[in-house]
Amino acid sequence: MVNDLKQTRQRPPRANAGWPLAFLVILSAMVLAGPGPAAERRENPKTGLWIWQHAQSGFSFELAQLHGDYVSAVFGSKGFTPAMLKTLSEYCFFGTIVRNSSQGPVTMRVADWFARTPHGHDQTL
Repeated sequence: MVNDLKQTRQRPPRANAGWPLAFLVILSAMVLAGPGPAAERRENPKTGLWIWQHAQSGFSFELAQLHGDYVSAVFGSKGFTPAMLKTLSEYCFFGTIVRNSSQGPVTMRVADWFARTPHGHDQTL
């Protein structure tokens, strides 16, 4: 039955599916390297946390640094133990907002996302 399901399931056309992923990777690199002329960085005056945003051709991408208390509350409500939450507190978390204000659809497959190491190796996520 699993083989039947694999054979009948079809993926959507991928004609332009690569550009959003490429955009996200390029924007992420810009954010990590520091704000360039195309990326805007601003500080949330209430929290002191940073937000990076880039918008182009009806598509915008925003990375928002998340407060540690918020991260602990979210993961704590999912059953994470205090020891796990302590480990998580050693990391930096970001919220991601992607907006499509164009008239056309934007498609991407999260299964295709990857991270590139400083040595240039791609690591699936």
